[in-house]
Amino acid sequence: MKLSVIIPYYNSKKYCENLVKKLVFQKNTYYPETEIILVDGASTEDTSWLKQFKDDITIVRNKTNKGVSYARNTGLKKATGDYIQFVDSDDDVSSDFLHIIYTNIRKGYDYVIYRWDCDGKVTEGEIPEDSIKFNWAVWGYTFTRKIIGNEKFNEKMNTMEDYDWLQRVLKPEQKRGVVDTPIYYYNAHNENSICHLIEQGKMEKYRK
Repeated sequence: MKLSVIIPYYNSKKYCENLVKKLVFQKNTYYPETEIILVDGASTEDTSWLKQFKDDITIVRNKTNKGVSYARNTGLKKATGDYIQFVDSDDDVSSDFLHIIYTNIRKGYDYVIYRWDCDGKVTEGEIPEDSIKFNWAVWGYTFTRKIIGNEKFNEKMNTMEDYDWLQRVLKPEQKRGVVDTPIYYYNAHNENSICHLIEQGKMEKYRK
């Protein structure tokens, strides 16, 4: 059973180097079958730091920056795993991230949903049957490649592309697992994130 971790990357060394180090350590120490794919959307910052991981991760370099949806679609094309996990390059994961994921996907779920931490506050409340309403971000789930099929992210959307994709992938009849322990740490303070730029009026919600 193989997990592919897809990381869309663009000018986020400040956060991503530590994230990749953590994932590579967990992979090499416990789960060598894991595939880590970093898709660089033509970063303008120095990316020489990635050379230290050349034997541990797959690096795909796009010639132009076409956004996170394009990067995720690129990662999906490259991925060979039975399961897919998305991680944003400016976020962080727990030290047992891969362990929790593998423990649960081995139970035969179609997908697994997780709680997450933001600024030390963990998501609370009962996770409803309609899990899309619990988390609209794809990084909150691990998916079987089977339920993803050929579904792609809408590359014309700057926001809500996760929700749009999730509605096409997740179905009521699928078997899901729920993990109460938060293993993902969402970074709400990256000033270069798309959500922040849109809120500041520096980027349109949808691409023309």
